[in-house]
Amino acid sequence: MKQLIKPELIELLCHKRAQLLDSFEQQLTYLQLSHRHCAELDELIPAHPEARYQYLDIIFIQFRHLLGENARPLPKDVSILCESTDKLMAKFTHLLDCQLWEMLFNRLNIESMMSSKKIADFRQDLKENHQIFAQETIEATLVSLVNDRASMLIESLLDVMSGSDSGYASNSKRSFGRRTIFKQALVLQNGCYFKLNGHSRFKDTIEFLSRCLYAESVNRNESHQIVPTTIWQDLTDMFESPQEALDRPVYEFSAGRIEFFNNCCAHLYLDTTTVNWLNRQLSGTGALFDGNK
Repeated sequence: MKQLIKPELIELLCHKRAQLLDSFEQQLTYLQLSHRHCAELDELIPAHPEARYQYLDIIFIQFRHLLGENARPLPKDVSILCESTDKLMAKFTHLLDCQLWEMLFNRLNIESMMSSKKIADFRQDLKENHQIFAQETIEATLVSLVNDRASMLIESLLDVMSGSDSGYASNSKRSFGRRTIFKQALVLQNGCYFKLNGHSRFKDTIEFLSRCLYAESVNRNESHQIVPTTIWQDLTDMFESPQEALDRPVYEFSAGRIEFFNNCCAHLYLDTTTVNWLNRQLSGTGALFDGNK
């Protein structure tokens, strides 16, 4: 776990979280109290039947405008004033913990081991099931992630490959096959020039494949941009010069080859040894039993 974050920092994060929750609860209490005092003050001033309608708590909206906020006159802070502090704190705590877990996974670069699908599932699970941001839970989660890093990469690779726009991904939804077809692996620029599609399942597959097979890590340059893996950089160099038509170019690497076509598709062929190795790795993750999900 120390590879990701020091235990002392986790303890400090949890302490600061508790301080934030305490201060926010006090803020809610005083906000509700200030509105009650305002209402009491409003009721103390006699109202003549012919006087125009006026309410004192407009001062809260006027104060926001004074600070430069574009606050609408109505509705006012009805939910905060009507809900119990316990219910409001439960909602705020859930929201805070969701954000803390997301930031932790992002800033520790854990999300780089996860496919887009896994990241989306992770965030959805946070919304539906409150995972308390507590020291014991954080430590157990990070230890599990360090131990299961290889499994996460294999499962993420399977996600992006089986989710490709192809019925040829494999004979089984939960295993790797020799050929995978990717639509929109290329984009046609100006109607005639082919370029690699940098936002595609094909790119995600190449990145995860490089990390699974060659243990390439996620690095950033001086501009904080992610440095491409070796294979993706080679492919980028292949398409550096504009190509008006593709004569079925082929990129070969130690685990297989990639063929490109004029319909913007790419066919990824993995050799038998690689496919067998990937499936052996996959069998140890338990992912093979998720085929009916």
